Amino acid sequence: YVNEIDTPLLPPFCSSFQWKYLGDGKMIRLSDLPAGALEHVSSYLAAPSRALFAVALNSRDSSAAIAGDGWGVLDFCDIEKDLASKLIDVDIRDVLLSIDAINNLRSLWLTNCVNITGVGLDPLRGSRIIQQIDLSLVGDHESSKLDPEPPISCVEVVPILDSIIERGEDCSLEYLQFPNEWRKERNTESDFYAFLTRFNNYLSSRAGRCLQCRCNLPIRNRDDQHNIVYVCIRQILWNTKVHLL
Repeated sequence: YVNEIDTPLLPPFCSSFQWKYLGDGKMIRLSDLPAGALEHVSSYLAAPSRALFAVALNSRDSSAAIAGDGWGVLDFCDIEKDLASKLIDVDIRDVLLSIDAINNLRSLWLTNCVNITGVGLDPLRGSRIIQQIDLSLVGDHESSKLDPEPPISCVEVVPILDSIIERGEDCSLEYLQFPNEWRKERNTESDFYAFLTRFNNYLSSRAGRCLQCRCNLPIRNRDDQHNIVYVCIRQILWNTKVHLL
């Protein structure tokens, strides 16, 4: 028997399995179970679900082991659309913290996370390694138009993005996909337009640099149209193509 207890501080998906009734008025938390058993169960979950499971258990001793490693990519399309749509900023923040996103995450896709403002992305502030961030909130081959329009806010997100590109040569960000509503902005005095200008300047300053070692590349060895580096002198990648993200 699983006791149905609403726990406001936990995401909606985990409120029903935080506790188990043992009889005689005794309750046990799932986080009291051996970490090895929980880690084994979590290995069957999709990556975002595994991180959410670790957050829900709220146990410092076992959460890291349950979340696991290999967090180069986090894509919420790997969980049910209905679940992703219920996540709020505190859930996203806690997931990013649980996987140590600032030191691990290279690609983030907020697919179907239509209930966030973006403030939960704060753990990525100042990241040196993040390369891709998709804020469109839709999956591949899906319409970018959402009804109702999601609450994701340029005011909340742009300062976080600025903190990343301000790293200059230490920044790895190469790809941003914005929400449809932002892309409709035509006011050249807006905060979003100003950020686009800064981001474009940042990308221009990186032209001709190897993403792997940051060295300058001879123009004759670059194919800018396809964004491919054919020769990186420092790594001596003769006759090797290195595809930039």
